[in-house]
Amino acid sequence: MTETELEEYIDNRDNYGTLEWKIEGWGVPMVTGHKYKIHWGLLGTNFDGMDVMIPQHYGEDDGDIYLVHNFTENRESLFVTKDGVLKANDTIPDVASRYVSGQNVVYPYEGTPSNEFHLIINGKGKASPMSEVHINLEAVSSCGSDCLEALDVLPMEDFFRFWSDADNWDNGVLPLAGSTVEIKAHWNMVLDLAETPIIEVLKVHGRLTFSDDQDVHLRVKHVSIRGGEFNIGSAFGAYEHAAKITLHGTKEENGQQYADCWMPGSKMIANAGTLNFYGQKREDSRMSRLTVEAFQGDTEIYVEPLLDWVAGDRIALAPTSFKYEASEDKFIQAYDRETGKVTLTEGLDWHHWGQAESTGPDFNGVDMRAEVLLLTRNIQIVGENVESWGGRVITGDAMEFADGEIVFRYGSTNMDNVEIYNCSQ
Repeated sequence: MTETELEEYIDNRDNYGTLEWKIEGWGVPMVTGHKYKIHWGLLGTNFDGMDVMIPQHYGEDDGDIYLVHNFTENRESLFVTKDGVLKANDTIPDVASRYVSGQNVVYPYEGTPSNEFHLIINGKGKASPMSEVHINLEAVSSCGSDCLEALDVLPMEDFFRFWSDADNWDNGVLPLAGSTVEIKAHWNMVLDLAETPIIEVLKVHGRLTFSDDQDVHLRVKHVSIRGGEFNIGSAFGAYEHAAKITLHGTKEENGQQYADCWMPGSKMIANAGTLNFYGQKREDSRMSRLTVEAFQGDTEIYVEPLLDWVAGDRIALAPTSFKYEASEDKFIQAYDRETGKVTLTEGLDWHHWGQAESTGPDFNGVDMRAEVLLLTRNIQIVGENVESWGGRVITGDAMEFADGEIVFRYGSTNMDNVEIYNCSQ
């Protein structure tokens, strides 16, 4: 196999099997004399500790098993012990005949650019031929007790910093594509750009608020709210313009570890502070029913008149058959308020039943007509459509160790009339 063919083989996901992690231990069949590349999920080595047992019947004459694990910035290092004896991270020899269980290398090593962990498993080096050998792996977090810096405890500024003003940034330059942006703990920052470049990491330690004098589009891979506030509108006044957060990234991109307990990947809003998103209500138009039966391929459907639906709105049609998958999302090209006719940008994928009058009186109050839901809101969180890999919003509490002090962070998320699209749990 040539080097190019090997790279293509490694990059082809069809050549990999997937196993569910089992806390109490699990068995993986491997053939001796082979080399295996193991990928620990999206974030690299995502275990704190693991014990590998080499059974009695694995003899000295059996072939070696060479394991190659992905290893990202989420782990600072791996400690390897064999039967309680620590093995250094640079012990794999150049000659295969000298391989002994527990030998390992953590890369980058001697200038090697790859981030990998290599481990040798074989039947050599046992105390006796029929004894078991235990190899223990202990992963050390790259964001453990010493990596978080304490946040400044200062009063929140009583004036606004505007994102668009370079003087409001420490380096006098607006954040660039691929940069890490910090909203400091006492900053009162207003995002007043029509669209930002794609930010690599946005750390909200202070207060970040979307300007309501214009439409705003934040493009970012990771958002970390650590004790800060992220506001779009408020409980006292819904946001009036169009706010959009596009979460970018791919499956293979490294995650950002936080407080030794979160390791979110790309397309993530991780909140251990306060998130308040309040969009405009469209209560009277949230749901309607089909008033005329609609068939596969139709580009016109009929719902109730006098709704506030407009071109560009996204709607969802619920299934009316035994096919649970027969729901679909479509975009509105035009809506006639007088007749309730909706013109779609593309034809329907499924049949949906409807009629002018509700079936409630005939079916004990159950209306059998297809529900048609308005999904569009003026605040959107959208996962970039890449690899069918959606965005995520998580909220949680965290205990930090910063500068020798224990700090508790409590996450609070409040959303009202927010559209979340191309996202998962």
